[in-house]
Amino acid sequence: MFKQTLYDGFSKMSPYERHRLIKFLSSNQGDYIIEKNDITSAIEYAMKDRPSFGGYVVTTEENNQIVGATIVNKTGMAGYGPEYILVYFATEQDSRNHEMSRKLLDKTIKLAKGDIAFLVTPDNPWKAIFRKLGFESKLMEMKYSKPKVNRKAS
Repeated sequence: MFKQTLYDGFSKMSPYERHRLIKFLSSNQGDYIIEKNDITSAIEYAMKDRPSFGGYVVTTEENNQIVGATIVNKTGMAGYGPEYILVYFATEQDSRNHEMSRKLLDKTIKLAKGDIAFLVTPDNPWKAIFRKLGFESKLMEMKYSKPKVNRKAS
């Protein structure tokens, strides 16, 4: 039996729950390496531990082990951009239970009070599920990353 849990700015995560989630997400992103600091930031924005519009986290557990999770941040946009961004979606690599994943995504979508964006790679194995849930590819993302500047302490 799967158990879903919602966390947001009102129902904060304990440090232990946060640690479990970070460990789960960093271990279950397939071929992609996600920095634990980036996951921590997304959680902090969702929990309003950092100045932000908030968001939420949904986890799915089986036998007290996380088997699926989403992190959603509010963007502060409406109309001209999506109100929410699905920052992370992951399921346990060993199971890849489609029914559990669908329920996790259904709950994630129902909690949003507006449009949701999710960036996916062309080879993402979950792309078909996202399309069945109503996600569309309307734009191609182009991103400019500023070069990191190394400054030596004077």
